[in-house]
Amino acid sequence: MDSYKLLLNTLAKMLKSRGFMRKGNKFYITKENNCAIIDFQKERGHEPGERTFTINIYIGSERVANFFGSSVKGTPGVELCHWDERVGYLLPQNKDVWWRISDYPDLTQLEKELEQVLVNYCIPEIDNNISDASLEKTWRARFSAGIMHFTEYKFFTALLKSYNRPDWLALATAFIESPLNKNAKRIALDHLEHLQESVEEGRN
Repeated sequence: MDSYKLLLNTLAKMLKSRGFMRKGNKFYITKENNCAIIDFQKERGHEPGERTFTINIYIGSERVANFFGSSVKGTPGVELCHWDERVGYLLPQNKDVWWRISDYPDLTQLEKELEQVLVNYCIPEIDNNISDASLEKTWRARFSAGIMHFTEYKFFTALLKSYNRPDWLALATAFIESPLNKNAKRIALDHLEHLQESVEEGRN
């Protein structure tokens, strides 16, 4: 068994003790009816025998998934999730970080380093963002700051609509009317139509 697989097997034991299930290079946990994923992403095109990887975390809201006709129960793919972060931007250096196995002749040293990253940064970040209330708070802040991109807007407004927040329509319309989002206007209008159709369906 190569060093990368040995590393993941060791980390899997620690993550299992904290409630995570494993599927390949990904570790899943369900809380607040939502799903979080810790994903070990290998660099493409690495040399034989070499492994370079980073860690991503994803969160999927069951309510948002249901709105779009899917679910994040069990072990969903990361493409079904609605929030994500690269671990390097959670660390003090606040930049993309990749680990290379060959930089650690003693694999135990790397295991300890990654355990600290997972326990001190990844898991707390998941706990702070996995609820719908936390996602809504995060998205509202990004919306207010004018830094929300279309995909976030789509998930944000779907979440608001699913909870029947009184300002869902005003916020959806404000995004569309903003000159900063003119390139996304057409697809944003299509999404707004979808939101409004869900209102009509709810009345029937």
